[in-house]
Amino acid sequence: MQNGIDIIHAIFLITGTAVGAGMIALPVATSEAGVLGSIFLYVICWFFSVCSGLFFVEGLAWMQKKGNLLSLSKEFLGWTGYFVVGFFYVLFFYSLLIVYISGSSSIIQSALPSIFPAWLAPAVISIIIAHVVYLGMRGVSRVNLHLMLGLITTFIGFLWVGSEEFKFEFLYKGSIVQSLSAIPLVFTAFTYQGIIPSIYYFLERDKQRTKICIWIGATIPLVGYILWDTLIKGVIPLHGPDSLGEAKLLGQSLMEPLSYLLPGSSIEILGIWFAFFALVTSFLGVTLSLVDFLYDALEWDDTTSNRTLIILLVTIPPTLVAIINPNMFLFLIGAIGALFCVVLFSLVPILIVAKGKYVHGYESGSRLLTHWAPLILFFILCFLVIFFELNDLATSFFL
Repeated sequence: MQNGIDIIHAIFLITGTAVGAGMIALPVATSEAGVLGSIFLYVICWFFSVCSGLFFVEGLAWMQKKGNLLSLSKEFLGWTGYFVVGFFYVLFFYSLLIVYISGSSSIIQSALPSIFPAWLAPAVISIIIAHVVYLGMRGVSRVNLHLMLGLITTFIGFLWVGSEEFKFEFLYKGSIVQSLSAIPLVFTAFTYQGIIPSIYYFLERDKQRTKICIWIGATIPLVGYILWDTLIKGVIPLHGPDSLGEAKLLGQSLMEPLSYLLPGSSIEILGIWFAFFALVTSFLGVTLSLVDFLYDALEWDDTTSNRTLIILLVTIPPTLVAIINPNMFLFLIGAIGALFCVVLFSLVPILIVAKGKYVHGYESGSRLLTHWAPLILFFILCFLVIFFELNDLATSFFL
C-alpha cells in the first residue's frame, strides 16, 4: 500500500516540477503552428524529456554510492564536466528560485493591504517553502499533492469557462515551420529532471518504479498542454485585434486577449490562482532539487544541523535578491533558460550514458534507448534546441 502511495507522490512531484506558470505562454508562442503543429512540437519535446530522464536514471543506477548530477558528472565526465555542471546548475537553479519567489510573492502581495511592506510576501513564502523542504521528501510530497489538487481544479475551471466560447473554425492548420523558434520554450515546459535523484532514492533505488513515475509524471503535462492549447486556439483567433498573433507581436501574455474575449472576473481569478499553484509546485521541486544537489557537492551527511544550514544557503540568497532587485535574473531565465535546461538535463545525461556504456562497458536496462543510434539522434536534437535558443537571443538583441 505504501509503495503505491509513494509512486503517486513521486508522479505528482515530477508533474508539479514540470508545470510552471510558463504554461500560460505556450499557446501564444506556438500560435502560428496551429493545433496539429503544436501537438507535434509537444510530443517531440515530451518524448525527448522522458528519454533524458531515463538516461539520468541509468547513470544513477551505475553509481555505487548516493549521488546527484554533480557526482555523476565527476565520475563519467571528469573534472571539466564537474565544474561546468556545478556552475550551470547553481546559476540556473538560484535564478529559478528568484523567479519563483518574485512571481508567487507578487500574487500574494497583490492580495494584501498596501500597509504591508514589499519584503513581507517574499520572506513569508520562502520561510514556508523552507519549512516544508526541511521536513524531507515525504513532507514535500504530501504538500505538493495538495497543491496539485489546486492546480488541477483551476485548470478544469479554465477549460469549463473557455469551452463556452469554443469555435472549431479557429482550429486553423497553421505552419509548424514558422513556430520552430518556440522549441526552446516548449522544451523547458517539460523540465523536471532535477528532481529525479530525490525521487530515485525516495523509491529506494528502484529503477523500474522510477521509470514508471517518469513516464506517467511527464505524460500528465503533455495531456494538459494539448488540452490547454486546443482550447485557447479554439477561443482566440490567430489574426486581428486581441488575437494570439497580436499578443505574440506585442510580447503580451495570454491573459490580455483572454480577458478581453471572456470578460468577467472568473477568468482573471482562475488565471491568478492557476499561476500561483503552478509557481509554488515548481518552487517546491526546484528547492528540493537544489538542496539535494548541495548535499552531493558538499558531501555532507543528512544531519539536522547540516540540513538546516543547506536550506538556509538555498533560500536566503534568492529571497534577498528577489526583494532587492530580481530583474537581472528574470532576464537571464527568459533569455537563456532553455540553454541551461538542454545542457544540464539532456546533453550531460546523454554523455554520461554514452561513456558509461561504450567506454566503461556498464550494462544498461534499456538497450534500445541506449543504442548508439538513438544517442546520436538525441545529441543532434540537443544542438537543435541550442541553435534555436541562440538564434532567438540574437534576434532579440540585434533586430
